Amino acid sequence: MENAVETDVLIAGGGPFGLMLANELGRRHIKCLLVDPKASTAFNPQANATQARTMEHFRRLGFAQEIRAQGLPPHHPTDITYLTRFSGIELARLRLPTAAAAPQAIKAMSGSWSAAELPHRVSQKFVEVTLRQHAEKWASNDIRYGWKLDSTTQVQSQLAILLRSAFNKSIRLNPFRLTSGPST
Repeated sequence: MENAVETDVLIAGGGPFGLMLANELGRRHIKCLLVDPKASTAFNPQANATQARTMEHFRRLGFAQEIRAQGLPPHHPTDITYLTRFSGIELARLRLPTAAAAPQAIKAMSGSWSAAELPHRVSQKFVEVTLRQHAEKWASNDIRYGWKLDSTTQVQSQLAILLRSAFNKSIRLNPFRLTSGPST
């Protein structure tokens, strides 16, 4: 077993949510350890669109343009169509702006659903790579794929955590103090 590791926050899961949390904690210089049993980020196609509010978070973090550069080519239609079957009769079409037209479309929006960013068609497997690259830039972050949360043991107000790697190495986290809110 490796020596004990100290961290303020343990994130079990390196998907989009875990990686976004690591980015947020890193920006605040809060020490975190992210573990995920997969060898790396997603390799199979998963979610195929990133919603407007998520794109706004990416914009706030400074990498919305990196995400927009991935996925469909800038002038490729992003319309949603409803068909009777593949290559069948088109029943309806929701016209959506291309990635290239999105910035102008935002400026023309008004009303109750205006957003700083529009949704973008891009597979989660590409988004996760970008999120990981940014999370790994923060000195306070320790990102470990190929590691999983193996066990937890609670003794009074302390939580002991054991992590295990794909190569059967293990590390112990120094005990976490369990709290229900900010410490005083």
